[in-house]
Amino acid sequence: MSDSPFRRILVAVDGSAPSTAAIRYAVRLARATGARLIFCHAVERNDLQARRDGHDLMDAACDEARAAGLDADLDLTVGSPVEAILAAADARGAQLIVMGTHGRTGAERLKLGSVAERVVRSARSPVLTVHADER
Repeated sequence: MSDSPFRRILVAVDGSAPSTAAIRYAVRLARATGARLIFCHAVERNDLQARRDGHDLMDAACDEARAAGLDADLDLTVGSPVEAILAAADARGAQLIVMGTHGRTGAERLKLGSVAERVVRSARSPVLTVHADER
């Protein structure tokens, strides 16, 4: 455990099925490596309901961590998800970012964009992407 390169793992939380799979994967990884978890969620508008929804998502992620005997930090940010994830990873010194991806390809990916792809291209630390159907 002590020689693991992962002491802090940032997990992007957005409430989607891939995000839920990423949380579960990160919890297992943190248990195996002794890493501390940081759950990050970005709200694009600064209003009370968006913040409540974000806290609810991160509380659910924390419940998952607590059930595994782990503690976690929370990072709720107002702004774009890509910028929030990258800034939180840098500020918290994350050695790994874990996030869900829908795995869209072709025209659908071009039309919708990909938060995961932009984080992978811009992050200073490694990024592990998880699909919802991965176990």
